[in-house]
Amino acid sequence: SVAVVKPKTPYLGIETRDASGRLFVSKIVRSDAHRQILQVDDELIALNGQRVLPANFSAILTRYRPGQTIE
Repeated sequence: SVAVVKPKTPYLGIETRDASGRLFVSKIVRSDAHRQILQVDDELIALNGQRVLPANFSAILTRYRPGQTIE
């Protein structure tokens, strides 16, 4: 049998990088991100309308539940 491991914290399926205080996609890790049309080098500007920066990205992401849709 195959075990399905669900994350305990929200995860977008991407890795990010800080470039002069701006947040960019550096790697697509899971296919969920592809369904949302994210690509490497895209800049992440906001999650559900809230501006994200490298300094606040993790804190904002923790406001959501695993599996919850984020726009």
